[in-house]
Amino acid sequence: SWLVRGRSFTSIGLDLTGKGNVLSKNYRTTTQIARSAYSLIAENSEIVEDEYYVEPVLLDKQGQYPVYKHFSSEKNEAEFVAREIGMLLSEYLPGEIIVIARQYRQLEMVQLQLEEHGLACKLLKEREVTFDDDCIKLLTIHSIKGLEFKVVFIVGLNDSVIPYCSYIDMEEGMQEITER
Repeated sequence: SWLVRGRSFTSIGLDLTGKGNVLSKNYRTTTQIARSAYSLIAENSEIVEDEYYVEPVLLDKQGQYPVYKHFSSEKNEAEFVAREIGMLLSEYLPGEIIVIARQYRQLEMVQLQLEEHGLACKLLKEREVTFDDDCIKLLTIHSIKGLEFKVVFIVGLNDSVIPYCSYIDMEEGMQEITER
């Protein structure tokens, strides 16, 4: 926290000039997931043109490509997730599966569908993650950082939700269009 106040390492006697390393290798995800993620980022010039953007180096860690699906309602999406998880339980343990969403409310519909399909699940609050119970976990995106699961479902992946676009951002965009 002392660096946040505008202090530098030299203020405590450390000269770190030229001693930095750029970490560009991603050891945590498969090549397919990384390619999919970076293809989305590549479309955002604000990110790619940032001075701190690092071109990724992909490792040869193989897996499946993410599956994108469109749904007409949150209920249809939750039903699909419950059916898919039901089938995946022949290959994976319930504790290896997680469903994530931006908002806690979005996970409640999934929880309801999982329970209707007789699938054990737990809707967890922030940092309430427990690994001793063997059930499907439901967590918000804000709580998932640093955790790894073999199977991940992301629900509610819609424009203006992920990435989040506030009402103010939308108002500013409309104002800009109107001015043109």
